Amino acid sequence: MTIDPNNRPGGPNLILTAKSADKIQFFDAGTLSLMSEIALPGSTHEMIRSLDGGNVYASIYGGAFSAKTKTPTAAS
Repeated sequence: MTIDPNNRPGGPNLILTAKSADKIQFFDAGTLSLMSEIALPGSTHEMIRSLDGGNVYASIYGGAFSAKTKTPTAAS
């Protein structure tokens, strides 16, 4: 089976970035209840999921507004 990286089945979870809270949050897609969250060292913006769905990568800008961030933080 070929997986289209732009149109994958979402599965049972929603993965969201809470930019102002510096967190990535995981929700149950059926009930919309918060399952878990990961605190990050700065504001996240873009996220991408690996093709197998096992990893999520997020950019971290280090501040709530990227235009004001003087020293971006790299993390994986």
